[in-house]
Amino acid sequence: AEIEEARARVFAEEQRKRRRVVQMAGLAIALVLSAGLSASLWQMSIARSERDAKEEALLSESRAKEQAEKNLHEANANLTFAKKTNEILASVFGALDPRARYTTVAELRNALHDNLHRAVKELEGTAIGDPLTVAQMQDALGLSLLGLGDPQQAATVLEKARHARMATLGPGHPDSLSNMDNLARCYAALGRHAEALALREETLKLRRATLGHDHFDTLRSMFAVALSFADLGRPGDALAMQEEAIKLWRAKTGPNDPELLRGMTGLANSYFALGRHAEALALEEGLLSLWREKYGLDHMETIISMNNLAVTYNVLGRHAEALPLHQEALKRYQELLGPDHLSTLRSMGNLANSYFNLGRHAESLALREQTLQLYRNKLGPSHPSTLGAMSNLANSYAALGRHAEALAVREETLKRQTEMLGRGHPDTLRSMRNLADSYDDLGRQVEALALYEEALKLQTEKLGPDHPSTVQTVLNLAHATRGALKLDRACELWSELLQSYGRTFGPNDLRTIDAQNHLGLTLLMKGDFAEAERHLRASSEALNRSKDPPVSWRVGYALRLLCLYTEWDKPEEMSECQSAFEEIPGDWGGWLDQLGMQMARTSHFRASAKMYRSLLKHKEQRERNHWTTFNTMSLLGGALLGQARSISGAGAKAELHAEAEQLLVKAFEGIKARLASPGDNPQIVIAQRQGLAEAVDRLIALYAALEKPDEVKKWQAEKGNLERS
Repeated sequence: AEIEEARARVFAEEQRKRRRVVQMAGLAIALVLSAGLSASLWQMSIARSERDAKEEALLSESRAKEQAEKNLHEANANLTFAKKTNEILASVFGALDPRARYTTVAELRNALHDNLHRAVKELEGTAIGDPLTVAQMQDALGLSLLGLGDPQQAATVLEKARHARMATLGPGHPDSLSNMDNLARCYAALGRHAEALALREETLKLRRATLGHDHFDTLRSMFAVALSFADLGRPGDALAMQEEAIKLWRAKTGPNDPELLRGMTGLANSYFALGRHAEALALEEGLLSLWREKYGLDHMETIISMNNLAVTYNVLGRHAEALPLHQEALKRYQELLGPDHLSTLRSMGNLANSYFNLGRHAESLALREQTLQLYRNKLGPSHPSTLGAMSNLANSYAALGRHAEALAVREETLKRQTEMLGRGHPDTLRSMRNLADSYDDLGRQVEALALYEEALKLQTEKLGPDHPSTVQTVLNLAHATRGALKLDRACELWSELLQSYGRTFGPNDLRTIDAQNHLGLTLLMKGDFAEAERHLRASSEALNRSKDPPVSWRVGYALRLLCLYTEWDKPEEMSECQSAFEEIPGDWGGWLDQLGMQMARTSHFRASAKMYRSLLKHKEQRERNHWTTFNTMSLLGGALLGQARSISGAGAKAELHAEAEQLLVKAFEGIKARLASPGDNPQIVIAQRQGLAEAVDRLIALYAALEKPDEVKKWQAEKGNLERS
């Protein structure tokens, strides 16, 4: 048993050793297999890395090749654009003829303009180079064209630049906003004021949002918006915007910054447009002094300031002071900008206005005709500046008595302005008033009064009662209604003028004084002698207290009082006024003629006869045998005939009839003997034939009053002969 147990233990030990050997062998085999697998994996990894490296090298080589090709393409494109840019620059500057003698800056500017125009055409291929680079060059060319007075071409170029900037940068980018500013300037120069305002308001909104309310670019946009308000006839809105911008700018720079001074020029223009002339004048005189001191007489800001001050002098009636300023400004504009630059044309118009205001109508007409032709060539027939020049030309025709020509021009002007600007635009309303003037000049009173009233209603609504243009319409309508013998309405209008002038200029201003005197005259014509005396006396006394009153006004005021007291039958006051009139030397026939007619038309025949008697005495001393002297005889005879109708005493009536008969017969014979031939001045021929016909009508009325039917038939036959001849 022990032996069997020992054998079992030996067998178990051998089995255990045998298993250990197997395990060790298995482990060795596993280790060998693992080592082989690792070696294989390592070799595979090395192979993959080598393959990846080769692929990456190939990819890098491909990318480098692509980048090199792209760089080469961009370099070629940039080189092409650089060459194009050089060509364009060469076309602008290199094309200037070094042998040409540019005697003035204006000639050089004109040459540059022509070259820039060609450069714009060369830049049409906008696919060359970076779009923003092209846009930048377009902006530069557009600004140059605008500065050289070609806003139409400038707008075309800047619109292209704007499209590129908006597509690439968006509307809020500073370059996009700058382009919008410049494009709005072009629109304004072209009279496209609504489009200019829309651009400027959009620019202002974006700058306020991105830069803040007091950034300089924001303030510049505020000034630009104010300019558009002014262009659109909204001076109140312009003033509010300018005052806010000036306050903010002054807080940042102090009072004498050049851009601030330019903004203050716009402020003065707003004062002027709103009728605040004293404030405008003080500001403009100060600005001109500052510009002269800073930059001298040849600087553009000095010239602009000089021109603005001259315009204000004209409005204030200081025409002699305005004329040399306008002459100096035009001379410098022509030298610096050329003969057809828009600033030069505006200056020509201002000088023509000075000539007109000084009564130098032939010079004014010639300059206005030249200015209109230049505007038509430059801007076309319907541009607001062209239409303004047409309006001024019509005024010259009217001043020279060429009323049919004035009417034709004014009708065309109003039609075009209504189409371009609308019925309510200030320029359109001014043209309505001017057309009404022509209707009135041609005796078409119904049309004149209706158009005056329409213009006045719209101007009062849009501009206010004290705006200069509104006040001018009231003045013209007051004269027209009095001429049409609508005396109640005329009194209302003269009262409105008196109040408006008083508010604007004060009680001692000559305009206020004259409005009161005209009110007194209208009350006299109406027959309200007591009220007429109050206003005529007060205005005469105010005129005598004023500094250097016009001598002709002193004469007219004295004669109006003389008419009042003659008709009112106050001998003492009549004598006083007669003496005051006779103390003033001069040729006052115009006053006597005008008052004689006004008194006759309102049946104040005693006063009318007094005026015509004085006028006849005056004419017989100076031009005894002139046809107008005989025409005055006829007018006096008519006044005496009217006076005879208003009295009841047989003896006095007979005396008046006898004197009237003697005067009327002599007048008829004198005018007939001096009739001009048809080849003479047609205006004189018409006036003579009219005077002769009126003399015959008065003779018919005289003999009808005297109950002499044979004489009536005789003169009726004479009238028939005149009508047939």
